Amino acid sequence: MSSRYDNHDDTTSVRKRTHLLTLFVVLSFITMSILLVLVGVVQNRIMRGLAIENARTDSTIATSVVKILQAGKLIKRVNGVERLELAAADFSQFDRQTRQILNVFNMVTLKFFDDSSRIIYSTDWNTIGDIEEDNEHLLRALNGEVYSIVKKQEIPARYSNEVASVLDVMDTYVPVFGSEKQIIGSCEINLDISPYIADSRAWLFRSLTDIGAIMLIMFGLLSGLMWKAARTIASHTIEIESANNELRKVNNSLSRLATTDELTGLMNRRAAMQRLEEAWAQSDRNQTPLCCILIDVDHFKRINDEFGHAVGDEVLRRMAINMDRNTRAGETLCRLGGEEFLIICPLSTIDEAVVGAERIRQGVEAEFSDSSGRGSTISIGVAQKVPYMSRSDDLLIIADDMLYKAKRRGRNRMCSTDTPRLVESKKTG
Repeated sequence: MSSRYDNHDDTTSVRKRTHLLTLFVVLSFITMSILLVLVGVVQNRIMRGLAIENARTDSTIATSVVKILQAGKLIKRVNGVERLELAAADFSQFDRQTRQILNVFNMVTLKFFDDSSRIIYSTDWNTIGDIEEDNEHLLRALNGEVYSIVKKQEIPARYSNEVASVLDVMDTYVPVFGSEKQIIGSCEINLDISPYIADSRAWLFRSLTDIGAIMLIMFGLLSGLMWKAARTIASHTIEIESANNELRKVNNSLSRLATTDELTGLMNRRAAMQRLEEAWAQSDRNQTPLCCILIDVDHFKRINDEFGHAVGDEVLRRMAINMDRNTRAGETLCRLGGEEFLIICPLSTIDEAVVGAERIRQGVEAEFSDSSGRGSTISIGVAQKVPYMSRSDDLLIIADDMLYKAKRRGRNRMCSTDTPRLVESKKTG
C-alpha cells in the first residue's frame, strides 16, 4: 500500500518537473521571439537611416553630375560675377538631358534656385520663375548646408487606367558653388527613396530569417539537451527520493523499535524515562502537579512456570490493553520491563491519580480474576511530586516504595502517599 503511494508521489514529482520544463521551453521561445522582434525593429531603424543616407548621397552626386554636364548652359558670368541662369534657347536641350539624368537616379523632380531664391529651372515648368523666400530648407542650403527631409508624396496617375500612388520621397537641398567656391544658388532634388527602403527591408528580412533560423536551431539543440538532462535528473531524483523514502521507513522503524515495547506496543523503559523527564520539566516550569503510578503483576513468575512463557506474554499483552483502556486522556502508559508498568500523570493531583489507579486495578481484577482466587491481579504504588524532590528518580523511588507496601499487605491493592482517606484500597466481596 505504501509502495503504491510512493510510486504515485514519484510520478507526480516527474509530472511537475515536466510541466516546469515545458513552461521554461515556452517562455524561452516567447523570449526568443520578442528578442528577434526587437532586433528587427533596431535593424529596421538602422537600415532605414542607411537608406536615407544613401539617397542623400545620390542626390548630391546627381546635383554634381547635372552641374558638371550642364555647366555651360546653367552658369553664366554677368559683369564678372558668376550666377545661375538658364537662357531660353538652352532650355529645351537642358531639360531633356536633365530628365535623362534624373531617370538614371530614379528622381522625381529637380529645381535650381539662384541666390535670390528664384526658381530658374524646374522639371515642373509651371513653377519656373517663382520665388520661395519662406522656404527655410532652401535658406539653409544657400548658407552652405546640405539638408534633407523625408515625406510621403502622392504621385498622380498619368493615364486613365492607372491609380495614383504614394511614395516615400526625400527632398534634398544642395548648395551650388561657383568656380571660386562661392555659393551661387541651390538645387532641390525630389528623390523617390522607396527602392532604397525596399532594398533595406529585403536585406533586413534576409538577415532576420538567417538569425531566426540560427536561433531556432540553437534553441532546438539546447531544448533537446535540457529535456534529456531534465529527464535524466528526474530519473535520478526518483531513485534518490525512493531511497530516501526507504531510509525514512527504516529510520521510523528503528525509532519505533527504540521507543516501543515489542510485546505490548506501549512505550518502553527508555521512552518512558524520557517522557517522565519532559513531564517533570513541564511541572517545574508551570508549577503544576505531577503524579506517577507504578504497577506490578502479582505472582507473574507462577504464571510463567505453570503455563509457559507464551501464556505469560499473552497475559501481559491483554493486561496492557485493559490498562490502556482505563487510562485517562493525557496520561501515558508504559512497560518498564518484565511484568512492571508505569503510568505518567501530568496535571493530576494525588486524589485524581489514586482514583485512576483504583479504576485500573479494578478493571484488571474484573477481567483476569476467577472464583478460585488463582486469577491474575496487580499491585499499585502511587506517588506525587513534592517540593523536596529534586529529580524524577525521587518520584519513582516513592512510587516503588508504595508498590512494595501494597505487595507486603497482601497484593491486589493500591497504596499511595499524602492522602489518608485513600492511602490503601482493595476490592472486597
